[in-house]
Amino acid sequence: MLLRLDQDPFTIAVEQAQANLSSVRQDMNALKQGYAEQQGSLELAKIKLEYAQRTYARQSQLSKKNVVSKAAFDDSQNAVASAKQQIALDRQAMQTTLAKLGGSVDTPVEQLPQYQQAKAALDQAELDLAHTVITAPFDGVVTNKPEPGAYITPGKAVASLISTKSMWIDANFKEVDLTYLETGQEVSVTVDAYPDHEWKGVVQSVSPATGAEFSVLPAQNATGNWVKVVQRVPVRIELELTDSQPILRAGMSTVVEVDTHHKREMPAFAQTALSWVGINQAEAGTGHGRKDNGTGDDAQ
Repeated sequence: MLLRLDQDPFTIAVEQAQANLSSVRQDMNALKQGYAEQQGSLELAKIKLEYAQRTYARQSQLSKKNVVSKAAFDDSQNAVASAKQQIALDRQAMQTTLAKLGGSVDTPVEQLPQYQQAKAALDQAELDLAHTVITAPFDGVVTNKPEPGAYITPGKAVASLISTKSMWIDANFKEVDLTYLETGQEVSVTVDAYPDHEWKGVVQSVSPATGAEFSVLPAQNATGNWVKVVQRVPVRIELELTDSQPILRAGMSTVVEVDTHHKREMPAFAQTALSWVGINQAEAGTGHGRKDNGTGDDAQ
């Protein structure tokens, strides 16, 4: 562990998220209970409709014989209409409840969107709480640590961690040296601080652009600068470390040599010059051999 942030605000946020999750669970269970009540209300409305229809039929027969009053007949007719409207309202309420329950009253609470949203808020709060404890991702040396009680701004570096096991070198090769350079090639490294030691490594990656392209203000030839300057391309070298080697520190100067397994051809003028030298030596040797041994083969 490198440092710990004040956990009280994040702990409170986790408790609030837990309470909200429990509240959502209760609300979903209450919706399921409300759906069951709406089913009972619908059945009751159907019973009332059947009774109102029978009453209306009787009142209609009696009304034809002028046995009942007009008000009683109107009341029976209104009871039928009210029962039908109540059935429609109950069915609409049940559809609304089903929509909130994901289309089925048997859907588990954990699969409902309301619960998943509350669960995601709890997961985020727990993640924020976990981030209050900052640990080192690898073994190394820590520098520039903040003092206890200091305020930290999100996104700002608070410490520097330098690895003591996995190390690499950023070698800036000239662009003319990259013709045959590829990843995986063997590398020999010497450090100015330890001239008697040599490290082995391997080419890990080659930058997709020169170092100038990643600068704050990249140079643009459109400004009128037509002087050709050989550019440098960063190459990442992974080192192979052993316990017997001296300790390396970040920022040291190194000399890197990559074995590209490429042999340059000798220029034509050099080949011609060597061929003339070879002929002259052969002629001189032949003459010497003839003088001493009588043959030119022994002299050669």
